[in-house]
Amino acid sequence: MAAKTGKKERGEVAHPVRSRGSVALARQAKTEEEIAARLGISRASVGHYRTGRRNPGKAARTKLADLGIAEEWWDQPPAPRPNTPADSSPKAPANAKLSGPIAVQALYLQDELNLILGELKNDDAATPTERLKVINACAGILKQIGHLTGELTNISEERVLKLPAWRNIQQAITETLTPWPEALRAMGIKLEELGAE
Repeated sequence: MAAKTGKKERGEVAHPVRSRGSVALARQAKTEEEIAARLGISRASVGHYRTGRRNPGKAARTKLADLGIAEEWWDQPPAPRPNTPADSSPKAPANAKLSGPIAVQALYLQDELNLILGELKNDDAATPTERLKVINACAGILKQIGHLTGELTNISEERVLKLPAWRNIQQAITETLTPWPEALRAMGIKLEELGAE
């Protein structure tokens, strides 16, 4: 492994930019190891070519042409995906029920999720596998939003009855229903039933 010297290695791109060739290589239904073994190049080189970090030289381009990747594709931008709407990124819904720091976090995550999905839709160079990875990451963000907003939380009545906040609510109900003993007794019985379930 070469030491990091701050210099670009031969063929390495300072800021990776996907080419039509790198996208075509990434879309091959083979692992990097399989491609490397078939072409007689290193697995690391295949990985660099797939991501656009490095461009293959003449000899490697000739070998990669055996996979149906034209040599000139390495110098061309990726072909646009068909039927990509100009701006079809989802918008964050306004959630008036949320307030405070949790709402800020949830709205921030919604905005980030919308930004990521918008970029993904407009990234013509992303392969199906890369898209799947991003979508899986977005699912994790959605899960966090669900936890922050309470939309994903499924709390049983038994758990609610054990929460410290419930004791304050129970005390308020008891004080309110004290003038009506039968209602107070009926509420107590119903709450015991919920706690036993």
